[in-house]
Amino acid sequence: MLTRTCTPHFVVAGMPRAGTTFLYHNLQRHPAVHLPWRKELNYLNLHRDRGPRWYADQLGAARSGQRVGDVEPGYFLDPEVPDRLRESAPGVRVVLVLREPVSWIASVHAHLARQSEPVPPLRDFVLRGWDRRQDGGILRYRFAPRVLEALVERWRRTFGPELLVVDYAWFAADRLGALQALESFLELPPYFAPGRFDDRRINASRGRALPFVGKLARSGAIDRLAGVPGLRAAVRRARPLVDHVMAAPSGAGGSAAPVPPEVVALLAPATRRHRDIFAPGPLVRGDGASLAPLAPSRSGSPEPIAAP
Repeated sequence: MLTRTCTPHFVVAGMPRAGTTFLYHNLQRHPAVHLPWRKELNYLNLHRDRGPRWYADQLGAARSGQRVGDVEPGYFLDPEVPDRLRESAPGVRVVLVLREPVSWIASVHAHLARQSEPVPPLRDFVLRGWDRRQDGGILRYRFAPRVLEALVERWRRTFGPELLVVDYAWFAADRLGALQALESFLELPPYFAPGRFDDRRINASRGRALPFVGKLARSGAIDRLAGVPGLRAAVRRARPLVDHVMAAPSGAGGSAAPVPPEVVALLAPATRRHRDIFAPGPLVRGDGASLAPLAPSRSGSPEPIAAP
């Protein structure tokens, strides 16, 4: 039986440029997970005016027993979203992948520049912030000193033990381990195992060979196409194919330009806070409790469930 809901069981809330596309495509493979036809619906940050019925329609119908998820990297950037999410989806579990601030901001800046965005120089990008038109709304990038720390603490304070904070450096080095950690935190039956996940760095820097696709997505044309009766399933199937064309092989990826020392100094407090958060280990709950990663072989665990 298929059922619709406007209250997801879990949300991957960011950061942007921290592996959320990889998580979206791999979580789609899990038989006990249902995800919407695309990531970045931007309901709670850009489209609240469309209402819960619109959101339920975007999430789509899940099979009985499936946990409904939503992957929303833009949520991390909006300080109002944690309270909105808590109010609209009581009991929701949240996953937040945190990347070291200096390399993260450099990656975001380079990514936007590659998409032919009129992005200011990196120093101004950090000091003054930048507003990006996307999906009919505005995503606000704010990186001034203490802003990043405040965003992270807002998520931790709001969700406590229902938040899993993942160190991106560990995640990038052990992507299978990260997927298995999410399974455990979200109380999903084990599925991910060697050979049962896509290890390509989807949406990686060197893979941006088709910049026009990004422009097409930001224009809203793909959304309008998916709204035509009977076409959403086709758009859903086509999306991963496009992402895989742009994917880099495992271990590949481009690098951003060097970060000026002045910017590194400005972000020093955020960098220290990042190190403090992950001092106990690469997996930390919002209440500060450390979670040990699963053993790589998953020895002693149940046999992974088969895909339907």
